[in-house]
Amino acid sequence: MMRGRSRYVSALLLAAVLMILIQEPACATTVRHEIGMDLQQALSLAAKADYEGALVKVAAADAIPDKTADEIKTIQQVKRYIDTKYASSLTPADSPK
Repeated sequence: MMRGRSRYVSALLLAAVLMILIQEPACATTVRHEIGMDLQQALSLAAKADYEGALVKVAAADAIPDKTADEIKTIQQVKRYIDTKYASSLTPADSPK
């Protein structure tokens, strides 16, 4: 039962982050196409529990020069989402001591 709830919460978080990435320019955060593509791929990898691959994609987005404040904020939000999703996937035995 908890696994189902965890997947539901993860799906809701993923949907929320994706909505941030695709909102209309007049009312929200916008990012350049190349940054958005890397972040969408990162979210897709995180949804498949490939956290290492997801963080590589976030790093690729972060390496793009001349980011706006909105782009920096969005990259940080995606990274926090991935970090949180990874941490919630750990069992007590996996947790750092």
